[in-house]
Order: sequence, then C-alpha cells, then structure tokens
Amino acid sequence: MLSRENIIRIVVSVNIVSWLLLLGLNLITLLQGYDKTTFGVPIAIRGLLLNLFLILVFFYFKARSEEESGSSFVDQLVRLLDVGWVLALISIVLRFADFFFDQFLHDRSAQMLLLFYHIHIGLVTLFLTQTFFVWKKFILYQRSRRLQLTWQIFEYALLASLFFNFFQLDSSDALFYIILIPLSLLGIITAFNLKWVAYLDVRDKWKAILLTFLIGLFCAYFFWNLSTYARDTEIVTNLIQSVYILALFVFVGGYSVLGCAVLLFNLPTSVVFEQKIEELLDFQRLTQTFQAKENETQVYETLLQSTSKASDADAAWLIVANENRQITNVLTKNIQKQQALATEKKIVKELKYTAQSPISETIRKGLLDGIIDDINYQSVLLVPLIFQDKLHGTLGLLKTQKDGFTTDNVELISTFARMTGVAIENFRLVSKVIENERYQESLNIARKVQQKLLPDHFADNKYFEISAFSQSGDEVGGDYYDIFQISDSRVILIIGDVSGKGTSAAFHMAQMKGIFHSLVELHPPPHRFLALANNALSRCLDKDQFITASVFMIDSEKGVIHHARGGHCLAIYYSNETQSSSLLQNKGMGLGLLRRPDYIKHVTTKTHTYQSGDWLILYTDGILEARNADGDEFGEQRLLTFTDTHTGLSTTHFIDAFWEYFRHFCGESEQQDDYTIVAVRFL
Repeated sequence: MLSRENIIRIVVSVNIVSWLLLLGLNLITLLQGYDKTTFGVPIAIRGLLLNLFLILVFFYFKARSEEESGSSFVDQLVRLLDVGWVLALISIVLRFADFFFDQFLHDRSAQMLLLFYHIHIGLVTLFLTQTFFVWKKFILYQRSRRLQLTWQIFEYALLASLFFNFFQLDSSDALFYIILIPLSLLGIITAFNLKWVAYLDVRDKWKAILLTFLIGLFCAYFFWNLSTYARDTEIVTNLIQSVYILALFVFVGGYSVLGCAVLLFNLPTSVVFEQKIEELLDFQRLTQTFQAKENETQVYETLLQSTSKASDADAAWLIVANENRQITNVLTKNIQKQQALATEKKIVKELKYTAQSPISETIRKGLLDGIIDDINYQSVLLVPLIFQDKLHGTLGLLKTQKDGFTTDNVELISTFARMTGVAIENFRLVSKVIENERYQESLNIARKVQQKLLPDHFADNKYFEISAFSQSGDEVGGDYYDIFQISDSRVILIIGDVSGKGTSAAFHMAQMKGIFHSLVELHPPPHRFLALANNALSRCLDKDQFITASVFMIDSEKGVIHHARGGHCLAIYYSNETQSSSLLQNKGMGLGLLRRPDYIKHVTTKTHTYQSGDWLILYTDGILEARNADGDEFGEQRLLTFTDTHTGLSTTHFIDAFWEYFRHFCGESEQQDDYTIVAVRFL
C-alpha cells in the first residue's frame, strides 16, 4: 500500500507532466496553425490536461491544509505572503525577460511568449489555490452548520465549473456569465464570515491589515498579468475564459478586500475591547493574589499596578494604615514617598476629604505648589480602602490633563479598592487565626513539657507521706516543685515560682529545673544551694525577671529539717504536739534580684526538728493572692486555719479537701495566677 508521501510524489509528478503536455499541445497547435475557435479533438484534450492540472493542484493544497493546524491567523498570512512574494518575483523576472527580448534583441517569438504564459498559468494556479484554502480556514473558524453547508456547496460548485474547460467558452457567451455570476456570489456570501478578526489584538490587526492588503495586491497583479498574456498570445489555452479561475479570482480578491475593511472598522473598538480585557485580567490577578494567600504588601503592589494601568495615571501612591489608622507602609509609582504623603495631606485638607467615598477632581491652580515642582498635575483621584467601616489605606492617582478620570475610571478603581479592602480584612483575620493557632500549639507543647518537668507521683517513703497539686493560671505557668533522694534517709524538697506567667515563665522554670538537678548532685547546704542557683540563673534570666524558691533538706534519721528561703512564701509548719500551725520564719532574697557573688549573705539555713504527726505545707503566692467575688484575698490565715482543722486526713485527702475549699472561696472569679500546694506529713 502506498504511503502518503509516495502519493504526494505521484500527484506532483502527474501535475508536472500534465502541465508539460498542455504546453506541448499548445506549441504544436501554434506551429500547425490550428483554428482555436473550432471544436475538435485538440480542444477537448487541452481542456482535459488543464483540468487535470487544476484538480491535482486543488487536492494537493486541500491535503496540505488539513495537515496544518495550530498556527495563528497572522502566521498563516505571513506564510501566504511569503509564497506570494516568491511567485510574484518569478513573474517579474519573466516579464523582464520578455521585455528584454522584445525591446533589445527584437527576437520575441510566439513560442517563447506561449512558454512564459504557461509558466504564469502555473504561478497563478498555485497562488489562487493556496490562498483559497487559507481563506477557507479563516471562514470556517467558529463555523455553524449552515455556514459549513454553504461552503461545501460553493466548493463543489467551483469544482463542477471545471467541466466547462472542455469547451472554449468566450466571455461574450451568455452561458459564461450564467455560470460565473452565481458562483462568484456564493463565494462572496461565504466571505462575509470574518469571526477570526475579533480574536486579534490591536497589534495583530494592524499586521493583518497590511498582509491582507498585500495579498489582495498580488491577486490584482496576477489577474492583470494573466490578462495581458492572454491578449498578446495568438493561440493559447485562455485561462481568463475559465469560469473556475475567474471565480477563484473573485473569491480571493473579494475576501482580501472584505478582510481589510472589517479589520479597519474593528480597530477603534479593539482598543476599548482590549482595555476591558486588561481590566478583567487585573481583576483576575487581584483574585489570584488573594487566593494564593500572598501577604498584604504583595496585594497592595498588585492593586497599585492594576489601578495605575487601568486609569493610565501618571503617578500613584498607596498609603497603608493599621487598625489604629497609623501609617504602616507607603507604596508609590513615579512619585517620591515624601511627596506622596505631603500631596495627600494637602489635597485632603483643601478638599475636606473624609475618607468615606472616592473623590475625583481637577486640581486647583497652585494647590500642589511647593510639593511637586517638576510636574504640573491637573487631576487627582483619591479612593479609600474601607471594609466594614475599617480604613486600611488610601489610594491616590494623579494625571497631567484636566478631568483625567472618567466615571468609568472611578467605578472600576473603586471596585478594585473594595476587593482589596475585603482581601486585606480577610488576611488580617486569617493571620490572627493562624497566630492564635500557633500560640495554642505552642502552649500545648509547653504544657506537655511542663507536665514532664513536674513529678506526676512521689515514691513511697517510710519516713513521711507527701502529695501535691498544681494548676496554671494560663495554659502553662512558672510554678515548680520537686523532690530529690540524696541518700537513704535524706531528701531535698524544693518549691519555686518564676515571676510572670505563660510560656516565658514556663521556659525559665525549665531552666531552673535543669540547674536544680545539677546542684542536687553536689549536696550543698540549702543556703549554699540557693547561692549557686542564683549565680547560674543570673546568666540566663532576663533583667526584669526573678525566681522565688525554698529549699528543704529533710534528714529523717536525725529528725531535722534544714531550711533556706530565697524570697518565697513562708512555709507552714503544723506541730502535732501543740495542735497548731505557724509560719517558718526565715530571711532570704529572690533568685536573680541580686546578681553578685555576695548574694549568699542574704540567705541563711535554719534547722527545725520534727515529730511524728507533724505537717509541712508549701505553696506559691497565687493561693494567698487569690480573690473572691467581693475582692477579699484568701491570705495566710485561711490557709493556717484550714491546716489546723484537716491534719487528721492523709496528704492526698488533705490536698483534695483544700482544693475544693479553695475553689469554693474563689467562686466564679477569673483565675489570674498559678496555684501550687505541697503537703508533707511525717510518719
């Protein structure tokens, strides 16, 4: 089976052979002096060869046209024009050769003239047929079923007109016009479909006008050239008397004229249309910026560029304000920031602008004198960026001509501004939500870390029983307590409180725990322990932060408690012997308040003996400072009284009872601080 390439080669070969046979037949007829007006075998054969040539050229370009796709309209016109230049150049060379032989050598024979004419038959057929199929693509762009049917009728009728090439019709015959006129009218009717013109921008329209005009000139040139040769040649296949060729000339030339006219008429509307398209694209860019979740600055930059382009402004600025109407950013185009600020201030003052709605005015003479000296601006447009009575900024546009901003400009830019106001409000709300989510996530992490820092239970001890409870005023807090076993009979009990609350306090509490863990390994006496901790914490605490702490070394073998206080709340000691509670007095300064080596002079270690049944209660200042609905503080006395009346319980039940009592006291009052209590009952 033959391939497509081989079929094309055969078609081209047969095409060339048919043209050569037509040329040879006409030369023989010319030499024999055959009467061309008489119907005979030579005329029929001549018509057959001509039709074979025309049909093969037609279907060759038809196949080529179906293969080509994806090119723009202008690119197709450029390629068609390139073919026209080449064919026209060959024609001009032949014309020059004919003129040279006739004028200078006086050797212009009828045979040579016939040869030149037949070459022009090939050139004209190639040009008209290729142009026919390019116009066909243009006409059938965005086609309807009716248009498709009309074109098929025209194309089949055009091919059917080849039948009359078997007869030597003359332009004086009525049949010639009966066939030509309806066929030409059908071609012109299809030529009125020029929807492709609407899909060109202004630049491409200008290119298409020039290209279509030149193609029309080529068509006129080839018609004139063919007519001249037909008139000067004695015996020839007269292509001008072919209905098929004349119909092609009418169609190709007519579509070129219509194309130029429609393109010219579309130019004024194209400018407006493209401006509207650009405005839509600006809307799209703004929307994409919003959807891409860009930051505020990028949205403002897009707004400034879009509005400047849409209004053709000579200068523009965008002054951005926060929720308190304080200027946070100034974006400008073709104007300095200081000039923009001064210009808006002057205009707002003179026009009594209240930032509630856009204003567009012609600037009064001298209004901007001393602010902008180098350019004489004549028009100003101020547009606020407002959403739900919140002012996000002010957009200013300047033009050098008077009345430079139309109503359409104001409406369009106001729409831009409203969209941006909504977007910025959404950005800020989303930013707050994201910030809050991040904060909550940070708190969750900090809370989990803090829970790991505090002991979740206490190991069994044969010398005493211990329980504790802690709750933060925020998600995390700065209260700390821990117990360390340093020998079989000795433990160190620590309670501390970092100034402030929240994540900062929790962070410093973690630092404090690490330092305390390290110091416990040294087994220092309590006052020395606090001095070493002060030295270490002074290097990492902020200058405005400090820590209060109390350290208790319990020696169960000797029945004593060594106690040092670093500015913390006084511990409560319950004596089973006296059946009463009291505060363990001891001086001491908070950690980080005095960041010098002589800090140790401000803390002392006191020793207390204890008996079975005695209690030691440790707590933080949040408990003492808690207030009820009447504003009364919980205070030390309530804690002392509660201890006196509940020492018959286990430490676990003691803590539970105290917490219920404490919550009942506070009632619905909002919790502001961290609450921690540790209870030790000696066995």
